[in-house]
Amino acid sequence: MIFAAIAVAVAIPVGMGVLILARSTHRRVGWLLVAHGVCVGLLLTPGELPGALPWARTAERLTQGAWVFLFLWLVLIAYLLPDGKAASRFWRVWIRSGLAGVVLFNIGAIGSAEGLPEGSLVPWLAPEVFDVLGIVGLLLMVGLFFGSAVAVGYRLRRASGEARLPLLWLVWGR
Repeated sequence: MIFAAIAVAVAIPVGMGVLILARSTHRRVGWLLVAHGVCVGLLLTPGELPGALPWARTAERLTQGAWVFLFLWLVLIAYLLPDGKAASRFWRVWIRSGLAGVVLFNIGAIGSAEGLPEGSLVPWLAPEVFDVLGIVGLLLMVGLFFGSAVAVGYRLRRASGEARLPLLWLVWGR
């Protein structure tokens, strides 16, 4: 039953993304939908890596902060609607800083020694460094995620006609 739900959760965004790639000029939105579907499939499919494999613990560590990717692609789509581009230079810088936050958060999660007995993957670097990177990354990510609502509101106030419709879908979906 869970595999059927995951299959649907993967098929819908991937299918929509492929349709957008085939029929629209907004390729960025299509690729983001495909990326979202692939991440949902990879991150939600249950399964354990065999503990006897030497790389199993490393693989587990590398996916500690991967949950972010369940939401990231949809947040980026909100910034790019309705025309596939950020609303202004300010929003492009905002998006880039938020994406840097995603990277920092994941580095912090990878380096965290919590939960795994062998400690950090990078033992020569102090755990406090990873903690700081993770916190700074989390703050930037939260700004990126909540900023998408502000960006949609900004665009909605300035949009008219056909460009307003995709934004209204987002607002009504809240």
